Amino acid sequence: MKNNDLFRKTIPELQNLVKERKVSYEEILQENIKVISTQEEKVNAYITLTTKKAIEERKKLSPDGFNGHNYLYGIPLSVKDTFTTKGITTTAGSKMLEDFIPPYNATSYQRLIDEGAVMLGKTNMDEFAHGFTTEYSAFKITHNPWNLNNVPGGSSGGSAASIAAGEARLSLASENFGSIIQPSSICGIVGMKPTYGAASRYGIIAMASSLECPGIMGKCVEDVAIGIDAIIGLDPLDATTFSYSAKNFFPGLSTSLKGKKIAVIRPIMENLDKEMVKTIENALKTLVKAGAEVNDINWYDLGLDSKIYDVLYRSEVASNLARYDGIRYGYRSLAKEESLNDYYLSTRDKFGPHVKRQIITDPILLSSDGDDVYRTVLKLRRRNQQYIDLLFKKYSAIISAASTFTDLKIGEVAKPEWREKNRRLGKINGAMMCPSVLYGYPAISFPIGFSKSNMPIGVNVFGFRCQEQELLNLAYSFQEESDLKCLRPELLS
Repeated sequence: MKNNDLFRKTIPELQNLVKERKVSYEEILQENIKVISTQEEKVNAYITLTTKKAIEERKKLSPDGFNGHNYLYGIPLSVKDTFTTKGITTTAGSKMLEDFIPPYNATSYQRLIDEGAVMLGKTNMDEFAHGFTTEYSAFKITHNPWNLNNVPGGSSGGSAASIAAGEARLSLASENFGSIIQPSSICGIVGMKPTYGAASRYGIIAMASSLECPGIMGKCVEDVAIGIDAIIGLDPLDATTFSYSAKNFFPGLSTSLKGKKIAVIRPIMENLDKEMVKTIENALKTLVKAGAEVNDINWYDLGLDSKIYDVLYRSEVASNLARYDGIRYGYRSLAKEESLNDYYLSTRDKFGPHVKRQIITDPILLSSDGDDVYRTVLKLRRRNQQYIDLLFKKYSAIISAASTFTDLKIGEVAKPEWREKNRRLGKINGAMMCPSVLYGYPAISFPIGFSKSNMPIGVNVFGFRCQEQELLNLAYSFQEESDLKCLRPELLS
């Protein structure tokens, strides 16, 4: 079978082809390796490639290894470089961890390889997940496969680009302020973060621990459903996890939305680009056609969630980054320093400028003067969560945009004029991304159309806790009705 044919196949379709002896696990793996060899130099999706190891692991696979349930058997996987992988360098996109080789696997990664998935490499990311374009990696800048002059979003931009470019079938990523939702939208793929606590955070080098959540990126809803199914579940190594009984998301996929009520946050829509609004409105018509009822809803202060998030994440970042002192964790300077301060300066020189700014400013919120601010924010967080929880007594899902931009050139964000022009959109972006992260709701992004410049446009949908199936069904219904599935950038045509 030609590689062009394999690209548009879902994971279940690939397993059926293997079962019928029409394709082999070796061919599936080699398809992705071939794309890496021809396109990776342009895309820069990976920090560390493990293709040789993947070939060795593939040799251990049996052509009859698929038992009808382990859909990830033999499926090529990419992993965001924030997940620890035993014996394989894990950098979190930072020079501080350039030589860090973990002695253990992150639980989410372990669960995927236990299903038989084969890892092709560790994907690029903004350093310690501080960024939204993957330009803040210490190693390279990842390019969007739909337009190599554009950013792929972030911080999971490398994972998104690896899927869009055909350099992996599935990717394990992490969500923290749109880190999965936004790049999935910009790269024309499907991305999902489950309910906070549904999937283990053990082994994630987290930016902010109470906000970080493992998730899955793939080319279609079916693939993502299979990946989410694999990573969720109770983990004794993570006290925030819980037992999740209602699994089997892929077999439970349905195109019927009859009786489902969906809410649209109208104040956010009123602040978006007209082209994006029109695309979302057209998508809503498709959902209505599938049986859903769509209603507009109001929202609280659009800038409030951004302020809450800013305080919480900065406070946790202050703690998480403090450990990289070169004594117990991180790069250790070999220079002979005259004082402890000099030692810290030489050691922490491995941090990038963006992360250094966080280290300098974040501890202010944990000082005695900032204590009242932190406590006030926790109260506001609880109040807003109660407000949204009440909405979910009426609605199955809430929809907003997945990004405030679709066509962002590499290097634009660093320009003062861009920042000034888009300052107003900062609070809008927070209103879009924060609810699922701050309040632990599951969220999904999937393609709903294209811009005039032929860049993908996605939508952000979040639902009540432990209602992953509802969101997957909504995305699946739209996907099957629109046929915006396994999208292929011109880069690969």
